[in-house]
Amino acid sequence: MTEDVELQWAPFAEIRRENYSYQGACISGLNYGASVFVAGLLLAAIAVAIKRALRPHLKLMAGWLAIAGTITAVFIFVAVPKVDVRLTRRPVMFSILNLRDLADLFANDSLTNRASSIVEARAALKKIQNSNPKLVEENPLLGGPVREKTRRQLRAA
Repeated sequence: MTEDVELQWAPFAEIRRENYSYQGACISGLNYGASVFVAGLLLAAIAVAIKRALRPHLKLMAGWLAIAGTITAVFIFVAVPKVDVRLTRRPVMFSILNLRDLADLFANDSLTNRASSIVEARAALKKIQNSNPKLVEENPLLGGPVREKTRRQLRAA
C-alpha cells in the first residue's frame, strides 16, 4: 500500500488506418496532383481574365502548376502507407480446386507409397508440390508468394 496508482479515463476514439496498394497509392497521388494542377489553372485563368497584363505569363504559370501537381502526386504516393496485395480472379474457387488437385495427387501417390508417419506424408506432399508448382503458386491458403498484378495482367493470364 505504499505505492498508489491513479487512473484517468480517456474518451474512446476509433482509429482507422487506411492502407493502400501501390497502384491505389499511385492513383490517389495522381488524383490529388491533377486537382492541384486544375485548381491552379482555374485560378490562373481567372487572374488573366481580371488582369490582361498576365496573359503572356500564362504558359509559365501552367508550367509551374504542372510541376506543383507532379510534386503533390509524388508526395502523396510516398506519404500514404502501402502494403503488398494479391489480386486474383475468384481466389476461393481456385484455392479449393488446387487443394482438391493436391489431395487427389497425394491419394494417388499413397496407393503406391503408403506414408506410415507424418514426416513421410509431408515429404510426399513436398515432392508433389515441387513437381506441380502451379498448385501452391497462386493459393493464398497455402501461403504462396505475394505479387501485385494489374487488371491488364490478370486478363492476359
